[in-house]
Amino acid sequence: MTRPSSRVLRGAPVDRVREALRTRDPLPSGRGFAGRIADPPGRSGPVLVRDVLGREPLFVEREPLALDAVDPTAPDNWSFDRGDLADPVSVPAGSVVSRAGVERVWTLPDDGPAEPDHGQAAVDAALDASLNELTTGGDLAVAFSGGVDSAVVAALAHEALGDDAVACTARSETLPAAELEDAERVATEIGITHETATFSELDDPNFVANDDDRCYHCRTMRLGRMYETARELGIDTVCDGTNADDPGEGHRPGLRAVEELDVFSPLLDAGIAKDEVRAIADAYGLSVADKPSMACLSSRIPTGLEVTEERLTRVEKAERVLREWGFEGFRVRDHDGLARVEIAPDELDRALDPAFAEAVHEHLTDVGFEYVTLDMAGYRTGSVSPDGNAEVEGGDNAGADGDSNLDIGRTYPH
Repeated sequence: MTRPSSRVLRGAPVDRVREALRTRDPLPSGRGFAGRIADPPGRSGPVLVRDVLGREPLFVEREPLALDAVDPTAPDNWSFDRGDLADPVSVPAGSVVSRAGVERVWTLPDDGPAEPDHGQAAVDAALDASLNELTTGGDLAVAFSGGVDSAVVAALAHEALGDDAVACTARSETLPAAELEDAERVATEIGITHETATFSELDDPNFVANDDDRCYHCRTMRLGRMYETARELGIDTVCDGTNADDPGEGHRPGLRAVEELDVFSPLLDAGIAKDEVRAIADAYGLSVADKPSMACLSSRIPTGLEVTEERLTRVEKAERVLREWGFEGFRVRDHDGLARVEIAPDELDRALDPAFAEAVHEHLTDVGFEYVTLDMAGYRTGSVSPDGNAEVEGGDNAGADGDSNLDIGRTYPH
């Protein structure tokens, strides 16, 4: 078993985290934090901590939590990487873990009815924080899918750096043609220089195997190609659109690649969550302010079934048909030749029409599927992912490692 990194605390400085333990301040820093505090104030013995927004991943072995005699903060019992542990569970955001169990220390305040200008003030503060982050890095390339997160970073970078900022879109078999066209359009809308970096995930057998870490392999290749393109342009820094909500959302191993390759994530560093990202996009007048997140095409293929060009192509063609028919929330999952069509609940009535059923069967068999089914549970993210409740967004965000939340039934008394 691999021991956790010698860097025992990620994110905010240790002094700020110790003070947050003392005061229960939920947001002591613009950055998140996670890791081990050896001498926490008001507590005996070391503790593991994770900030209230879950912006940094943190995992602990399940067994030590059930055994009072075992210290969950011992080096072999916790890690920033779930792959280091035999039976990992995610430390809940806002919690402290020690020999005594799990204590929920930090919660977001309930502000009650907001003042009319409160929301705009929060957006303005988030804008200032992001611009400050960007202006410290010099020339940079933005990993750009054209989704709302990367579009906001590109707009901020263009405002802060002008021609010294470039948007770069990774072009491969997993990116739908419509998404590439969208990225080109949004870059023009922003006014930022737009480059494409072409590569193929199918060159990597680890990606093709489609195991639990597919998104890690994809993101490593994608960002590696981005760095190559950036260096060709004389740029050393690559940034992405990972926001403060991303690290705590389900099974998203792509964030590990972001950390390993030292990608700059200004929204994450400034503590900007998804709602604030959309508000900033709206303030800039970006057409993608309300655009839903879009996962890459490989997310339509169940874990364990190989990713092939044939499967990616027929999924893209099938989804193009649904898009042209006016559906907004949908996925076509490829179960080795069987198409499982998911339609958003508020659009299911249209999908249940016999004429639609006949037409979708005809079109989807034409693009290569043998059988076509309609999933009566409707569209939901991650229905073919390892834990069944999170879809890895392979385009706009890096994603983060995730696991089922740790059971906090054993807690400190309050």
